[in-house]
Amino acid sequence: MKDEVARALLVQLTNTPDLHAYAARAMFRSLSANGDSASPILVCTAVWVIGEYGEMLLPELGGPLLPGEAPLPVSEADVSAGPRDSGSGTWRGHGLWPYG
Repeated sequence: MKDEVARALLVQLTNTPDLHAYAARAMFRSLSANGDSASPILVCTAVWVIGEYGEMLLPELGGPLLPGEAPLPVSEADVSAGPRDSGSGTWRGHGLWPYG
């Protein structure tokens, strides 16, 4: 992902409140599944989105799920700890997730 694309995505997300909850869930899932192999700009973008809209990851605060989208079973502790990568800690090693 290029810097310009990430910037445009963040501007679009900021201006479209209906996407906040979905974006937080999508970025959390992405980092959980691919955190150790994700590009640095994707990691930075995901961490920003989760930082801004992370409370919407919680089932009682999140927006409506898309048709066919599975609920994201997370707790406040999960959101504070950040997504779990597959063990290498690559993105955490860059100091992008302060609570993990």
